[in-house]
Amino acid sequence: MLTPRFSLSQTEEFLTVTIYAPFTHIDQTEIFMEECDFRFFSKPYYLRLHLPGQITESEAASGSWDADSSSFVVKCPKLNVGENFAGLDMLTQLLTPKGETEVRTKVEVIGGENEEDSDEDEAEVDWYYEQKLPDDELGPNVDCDSFGYGFGFKHTGVYKSLLAEYSEMVELVEPDNLTQVEREEARQEKELRDFNSDHYLCDMFDSVAEVEECLSYQSPLLACVSGPPTTTGPLSVDHQHPCLSFTTSEQDQLLSIPPKQLLVTPSLLPSVHLGLADLLYGHSYTARVLGLDCVETGWCCAKLSSSLSCLARFTSPRQLVVTGIRRALCYPLYRHWDIAIATWRDVVLLLKLGKVAILKSLLSIMPALNSTPGHYIFNQLYVSDYTAWVQTVPEAHMVSLAGAIDRVLDRVTKEEIGFDLPELEEAARLTIQEEDEEGLDKLVDGIGKVTVTEGNDSDDSETESDDSSSDDSD
Repeated sequence: MLTPRFSLSQTEEFLTVTIYAPFTHIDQTEIFMEECDFRFFSKPYYLRLHLPGQITESEAASGSWDADSSSFVVKCPKLNVGENFAGLDMLTQLLTPKGETEVRTKVEVIGGENEEDSDEDEAEVDWYYEQKLPDDELGPNVDCDSFGYGFGFKHTGVYKSLLAEYSEMVELVEPDNLTQVEREEARQEKELRDFNSDHYLCDMFDSVAEVEECLSYQSPLLACVSGPPTTTGPLSVDHQHPCLSFTTSEQDQLLSIPPKQLLVTPSLLPSVHLGLADLLYGHSYTARVLGLDCVETGWCCAKLSSSLSCLARFTSPRQLVVTGIRRALCYPLYRHWDIAIATWRDVVLLLKLGKVAILKSLLSIMPALNSTPGHYIFNQLYVSDYTAWVQTVPEAHMVSLAGAIDRVLDRVTKEEIGFDLPELEEAARLTIQEEDEEGLDKLVDGIGKVTVTEGNDSDDSETESDDSSSDDSD
């Protein structure tokens, strides 16, 4: 059976389900609605939705066939008139049975009252779900806490047999044999080797126009924000704006993601959230500098996201932000401090815009990785599961994560990055100043060597010569 493409909308009294089913027999269609359960069957299509609110099958219910769009339009009366059904655009979540989501939605935020009072810990987002990953999924004698990667850090041993093919994508040598601490050390050492001071200074002093163009970029998703977008305060978001609607292609992508139970252990939940921000950083840089239709999009997303290219696991927002800035100064086209910071501001705004904006970003990453040789494995290990998982996460978690990152951005300095940036910049400025002064001295010396020779004007000389000649003839 095929899962048809569908969309949902609502009024005070009705939930409307629009189902695109072009190859169906209208007279062989069955529809069932009761409480939170909606079912549609019309060979070869089958759809079962697990709704966030209750509906009832009454005389007010209706269904029609729209021949222009080849779609069924079903109006389901709400049991409680005026109730708002949240998350109607989270398509994968609507396909997931209730029994799987009830466990995951039991969330407690720890330390919320003391977040702003601490220094280093104020950036920590301490979420946890009260459940454990089943032991049989971990496998025998595998310490996922130390060696795991992918979504939820549940994968191990994936690259052992594929190292020859993926050595150019994963920057670590034999990553499956390295602990998280060893991976972090290897990543930092490689970034220190790869940092090119000439490229950095060239972008800072010579590529001024190009950098300014990148800094002037504004995401199309911000069209839904009333007033100037700000990372420091709440945003006034119009969630009905067309820019926050999924396109037909995006709906197909969501439906292609299989509904599954994604469990995250409490100790790993902060790192999973930070990993999401890391993915969004690679996407945001690409959108700001290259454009999402660039052939280098997949490579750039993976390169700047150390979760993908270095199997990183972050334990604090500060570590996340510093790592993203380091990679933005080592690898992409324009390696500029202001672009690296602006990209993190883009991530903060994405998180504040909500789950639809985040999902649209993740959905744009997936085809880019698929079209880049070998990078499809990142979709399998990370992006696909993140796309399903984000639909289950409360919006408040995204806003809290955005606030934690924003607080780090207010305090991060170039000294923390580790590339001696202040010293490099000061040395470059002194060199430029000396060259300017030398050029001025040469100009002054050149002017001083110029001499003005006094002489007769040529016309006067000719006149005098003519007069002299006429006198001689007389």
